[in-house]
Amino acid sequence: MKTRDPLLVLQDALKDMEKTAIWLRQSWDRCRIIPAAQAASEANAEAVEAFMSRFARTVDLLANKVLRYARSISWNLSPRDRCWTF
Repeated sequence: MKTRDPLLVLQDALKDMEKTAIWLRQSWDRCRIIPAAQAASEANAEAVEAFMSRFARTVDLLANKVLRYARSISWNLSPRDRCWTF
């Protein structure tokens, strides 16, 4: 089985992250106008739940794909070429 180039996987993950961030922003724009006291109401629960789900998805992509492959690529560089260390 051939493994994919980590740089290509990182590029795909960043594209996915960009799409996910767009949806997250839309959910945030919908939820930020909801008063805190009304957030649990049935009418607003779906919007709040969608926001929380999209937030979790964005964090998951960041932690499990973007940072993972960025770290993998960084380790394959010489120490002077690394832009960060983990």
